[in-house]
Amino acid sequence: MRVTLALARATLLAALTYRTRLLISLLGVVATILPIYFVAGALQPVLESALRGEGEHYFAFLVVGTASLLFLTTTLGTLPGAIGSGIVTGTWEALLATPAPRWAILAGLSGYAMFWTALKCFVLFAVAVLLGAKFEWSGLLPTVLVLFLTLVPYVAVALVSAAGVLAWRTRTPLAQGVLLLSVFLGGVYYPTHLIPGWLESVADWVPLTHGLHASRKLLLEGAAIGDVIPELELLLLFAVVAALAGGLVFAGALRYARRAGTLAQY
Repeated sequence: MRVTLALARATLLAALTYRTRLLISLLGVVATILPIYFVAGALQPVLESALRGEGEHYFAFLVVGTASLLFLTTTLGTLPGAIGSGIVTGTWEALLATPAPRWAILAGLSGYAMFWTALKCFVLFAVAVLLGAKFEWSGLLPTVLVLFLTLVPYVAVALVSAAGVLAWRTRTPLAQGVLLLSVFLGGVYYPTHLIPGWLESVADWVPLTHGLHASRKLLLEGAAIGDVIPELELLLLFAVVAALAGGLVFAGALRYARRAGTLAQY
């Protein structure tokens, strides 16, 4: 844990030297939510009946989806980018030479990005509340658990993408493909039951689908954690299988790069 916090702190200190960029990033969240507010208001009468079971107000529905999408995008892009940058600068090989556990290094490289995303989501929800969105805050802690289980499979995808950077010095299109699939089939902007039947069956295999369904039941419907047990069980299954697969692929790529002697070459 100390290694993870140290790496995250180092990245944070580097980011704080670009304060204007950080401020613009937060203002960008505000600029994003305003169009969502007006669009949601226009579509509310059309979608009100379709939203039952995931909140009655389309604006709050979209806020939860947008926040999840922010975390999803960060999860898929941070590790491959950090490892690629570390190879270029020579810090990646130096980190591997330390006695720190590999998982702690990877978590540390992602720590700042996840913290910053959490801060942007805080701003997102704060502005949404000011604009009239209502949330059941008693469901916040269970939603954090849901979010964690939802993101684990995407961490595995990020590991596979990072494995491509290690082995071939290029990112595979896997992460971008998974992101697009999750956006269109995961229910970010509309309930998944509005998707045509055969596509809805595909959506059942997208972790974000179950994560958003559970999160909206908790935050918008006031459901208890016992009411989302089926979604939690599916997310746990996805997380275990994906984590094992992603870890094996990444470990294999790391061994290959070491044998080839290319850890410090881009």
